[in-house]
Amino acid sequence: MRVSLTVPVIQRAKAVWLVVGGQDKAAAVASALKGMDQPAHPASFARGTQETRWWLDAEAASLLSS
Repeated sequence: MRVSLTVPVIQRAKAVWLVVGGQDKAAAVASALKGMDQPAHPASFARGTQETRWWLDAEAASLLSS
């Protein structure tokens, strides 16, 4: 079984949490967090109406400035 959620459905959620791990995701994380609604990075569209939380391991966060 597979469940697919569209961007409008995700954006209607009160809270959206993204869990990302690994060095191979670092560039995508950095780019997605630079701006919203970037078609090249679908995660940039994911945001909740009240909360959006990114849970990253050290490798996925390695390209973010502190």
